[in-house]
Amino acid sequence: MARKNRTSFQFIIEPYASYANLHVTYAELRLSLKIHFEYYSSSNDYICNRTVWIDLSRLGMDEMSNLLIVGSWELQSYFKRDDDGRLEYPMGEHPSGLIMYSQDGHMSVQIMVANRPRFQSDQLHEKTEYEIGQAARGYFAYSGLYEIEVLDEAEAGDDKVVRGLITHHMVNSLFPNWEGRSLIRQMRLQDDLLELSTCQAGMYKGRMMTTHLVWRRNQYKHALHQLAGQSFELINA
Repeated sequence: MARKNRTSFQFIIEPYASYANLHVTYAELRLSLKIHFEYYSSSNDYICNRTVWIDLSRLGMDEMSNLLIVGSWELQSYFKRDDDGRLEYPMGEHPSGLIMYSQDGHMSVQIMVANRPRFQSDQLHEKTEYEIGQAARGYFAYSGLYEIEVLDEAEAGDDKVVRGLITHHMVNSLFPNWEGRSLIRQMRLQDDLLELSTCQAGMYKGRMMTTHLVWRRNQYKHALHQLAGQSFELINA
């Protein structure tokens, strides 16, 4: 019989700090959530285990909301849609991308078109203006901070659907005009799918269109299988 992957949860209350005031000693308690994962292959071979600690006592309501999307998400689709339902694909129909949200409020996102042409030289700083332009047109990235505002939660079958707003405060951006500015996105979270969309339509190719990005949550086991199925060349850079 194949062994199943196991996940265990444990809430732990423990003394965190103590201090004295006159004749009374006060103690602060820390509430932590311990999550332990064990992964097995289809042939019952042990793969790995991982333990994650989350200090719940230090989380306010905003931080608790952030936990909804903490982790990495793989891009499933990126498109623009007008009121008639017509679609446009700014980076082609099959782009790849990754967005990451950390527990401490940082985020980063990268999206690129499929089959980008390589530079003639492998040296990072040896490139032509044409190559730079081609690379920039096929790639988009920014990083910074994020905030979440949960507006609604509802049941959809066996899943819970969470709707809200997420704000990306961009500190670094491939598009320099976005540095030091913020983007607000509508958020719809159901199971392991996260959809981010613009709050209002904007002009694109002469039509008013809304932007939609659908992401799927990456699982640690899935990442291990991805790594096992690829070969990476070591470079000196």
